[in-house]
Amino acid sequence: MNFVFPACLAKLGWKPTFKPTGNKLKCVYLQRGSSIWTEETDGAKARGEPSRDFAKLYELDNDPQRKAFLDELFVFMQKRGTPVNRIPIMAKQVLDLYRLYKLVTEKGGLVEVINKKLWREITKGLNLPTSITSAAFTLRTQY
Repeated sequence: MNFVFPACLAKLGWKPTFKPTGNKLKCVYLQRGSSIWTEETDGAKARGEPSRDFAKLYELDNDPQRKAFLDELFVFMQKRGTPVNRIPIMAKQVLDLYRLYKLVTEKGGLVEVINKKLWREITKGLNLPTSITSAAFTLRTQY
């Protein structure tokens, strides 16, 4: 199993804890008694709970700034009291939060993208189907 526990979560006090469940051992990542995601020891994703999605964000490309951005994002969101517990999914794929940020800032920032209605370009840049009718709303919300 090639699961990588994000360093930023370790810095926030998240730690993997193993619990027996039937004939399997389940890894539950905890902080102050609440779980963020679980992972079966055979690598299977527990239904309805994010497992490797956080690691997928780190592995989408080799951009050296990706890790630093994601670490900062998760720490920031945790500190402001709105931790990222689930990675957003669009068109049945993990929404690349780093790429979303890069595309929006390249277009002049959130206000510019909203005012100039550039969400279709952002959608194309993320390789999402342009047929998603709620793409602008969803991307703006996730941003």
